[in-house]
Amino acid sequence: MAGTAATLLAVLLWSFHATIGDLTVQNISPMQLTVKAYLLSSVLLVLLAGMSRTPVSSCLRDLGKPLFLALCASGPVMMLYYLALYQGMSKAPAVDVYIIHYLWPVFAALFIKMFLGRTWGHKGLLSWLFMLMSFAGAGIVIMGGGSSVLGSGSFTGYAMAAVSAVCGGLYLPSLVAAGDKLTRIGYAEHAGFLMPYLILIAAGLVSLAVMSPAGTWQANLQAGSLTGTLFVGLGIIVAAEMAWVLGVRWNRSQSTAALAYLTPVFSTILLIFISKEHVHPHSVLGIALIVGANILMQKTRKAGHAGRYTS
Repeated sequence: MAGTAATLLAVLLWSFHATIGDLTVQNISPMQLTVKAYLLSSVLLVLLAGMSRTPVSSCLRDLGKPLFLALCASGPVMMLYYLALYQGMSKAPAVDVYIIHYLWPVFAALFIKMFLGRTWGHKGLLSWLFMLMSFAGAGIVIMGGGSSVLGSGSFTGYAMAAVSAVCGGLYLPSLVAAGDKLTRIGYAEHAGFLMPYLILIAAGLVSLAVMSPAGTWQANLQAGSLTGTLFVGLGIIVAAEMAWVLGVRWNRSQSTAALAYLTPVFSTILLIFISKEHVHPHSVLGIALIVGANILMQKTRKAGHAGRYTS
């Protein structure tokens, strides 16, 4: 019961992500949103690690240098997952951007197989067919805009959504490997998540410090952007991620993991009613293909590995 409740909490938070992100980038830049959300999430994660008495020094020692360096390299990639998504929303219709962004499980399948040698879902030709089905859905979303896509800033927004999707799959292997190693040698589930995730966030903050102007770090936020920044930093980057990981690990159920694929559907509905986004028929077809392909791709995955780390 606790696992299902945690999973549903994650899905609820993620469902509002597109709408709140879209509204927030109308008031502040995507870079400002990412920087301030990362600062908030890092503070909360440090507090959680302290309150849970996570043994930081022993976790770092037991992770080992290769995994530590892999996490440090993956931190900027995870940061780009968020930054590119918000950049896309600022330049193209948020509905379409979020649909294309949801190609990340396809790239997760590729990178998990490539770096960890694990099968994410179906094997062989069937897996490739489902991947092509997802890409076809994204293509329909993009080309559905017709010539207006190439003649406007929307093309840049779609490209940023694609970057977000790639990065969403690319940072996962190090996080999965680090979490599995810590829990396998006896650390609690929360420690297996918190310590690797803290390293990812810290590395992302360092990359943000290098690439963003000094003014981006100023604390002044208007009321319209403050709520969105708090939601992304605390609700999405920390609460949703942790609720999902712990919920799936507690339940170890494919049906529970499959709840994540309700997220883009709920997100689209919320964008329509809250952000007043217009949805074209091609967007509906695109989301059906992408979500359907993801569900089919992971249908036979073992429950013990089902969706352990997603966002």
